[in-house]
Amino acid sequence: MVSISVMNYLMEIAVISFVIPMVVLLAWRLRTHKNMMPALIGAGIYLLSRLICMMPNTLILGINTPVSKYLNSNPVLLCLYLGIIAAITQQLGRYIAFRFFMKKYPGRDTAVSYGIGHAAIECILVIGWTDLQYYMQAALLNQGTLDKVEGSASLIASLQKLTTGGLVLDALAGAVFFVTQIGLSILVFQAVRNEKLRLRLMLYAMIFHVAAYLPDGLYQQQWISHSMAFILQIFVMASTMFLAVDIFRRMGENEKQIEKEEKKKQAQENAKKWAIASQKLTNLSEKNSSKNEEE
Repeated sequence: MVSISVMNYLMEIAVISFVIPMVVLLAWRLRTHKNMMPALIGAGIYLLSRLICMMPNTLILGINTPVSKYLNSNPVLLCLYLGIIAAITQQLGRYIAFRFFMKKYPGRDTAVSYGIGHAAIECILVIGWTDLQYYMQAALLNQGTLDKVEGSASLIASLQKLTTGGLVLDALAGAVFFVTQIGLSILVFQAVRNEKLRLRLMLYAMIFHVAAYLPDGLYQQQWISHSMAFILQIFVMASTMFLAVDIFRRMGENEKQIEKEEKKKQAQENAKKWAIASQKLTNLSEKNSSKNEEE
C-alpha cells in the first residue's frame, strides 16, 4: 500500500512541475518582450538529445553484458556514465543550436530563453510525467491490481519506499537543476561567441553537468543521505551560476558598448550625409546667384 499523503504529494508535485515551467517562461517573455523561438529550440534540442542518448544506453545498459551488469549494480558509476552521456549530447546540442540555428537572435537574452525552454521540458518529463506515472501505479497498487502484472515486484518495492520528504527533496532538486540548465546555456552561448574561451567554457559546462548527476548516485549507493545529496546539488548549481552570472553581466556590458559605438557611427554617418547635402545646396544656391547676375 502507498499512503494517501504520498499519493497527494505525487499529484501535487506533478501538477506543479507542469505549471511552474510555463509560468517562468511567460514571466521571462513579459519581462524581455523577446521572441520565444530560442525557448522552443531549446526544448526541441533537449528532446533530440534524449533520443540520441537512447542509442548508447540501449547498447551499453540494455543488453545483458558484464559491463551492463556492473554499471547497473553500481549507482555511482551508473550516474557518472549517464551524466557523461547527457553532458556530451546536451552541450553539443546547445553549441550547434546557438551557432547555426539562432543567428537571428544574437543578444544575451537568447541564452536564458534557450535555457528556460530546455529546463522546462526536462522538468515536465523527468519530474511531472514521472510522478504522474507513479501516482497512477500507486493507485493500481492500492486497488490490488498492480501485483497481478508480471515483473511488477521491483516497481511495487520502489513505490512502497516513497516518502513525502523524499518527494519534496526530489522536487527541490529538480528546481535546482532547472536553474543549473539555464547557467549551462549561458556558458555554451558565450563559448560560441568567444573563440578564445570556447574549449574551456565547453569543458566547464560538461563538468558541471556531470557533477550535477553524481550526488544522486552517491545517495543511491548509500554513501550520503538524501539531504546531503540535495546540498551537493545546490553547491553545483551555485558554482555554475557564479560563473554564468559573471559571464552574463560581461556580455551585457559588451552589448551596451557595441550599441553605443553603433549609435556613434550612425550619428557620424548622418552628420556626413547632412554635410554633403548642405554642400550641394550651397553649390546650387551659388549657381542660381551666378545665373541671376548674368541675366
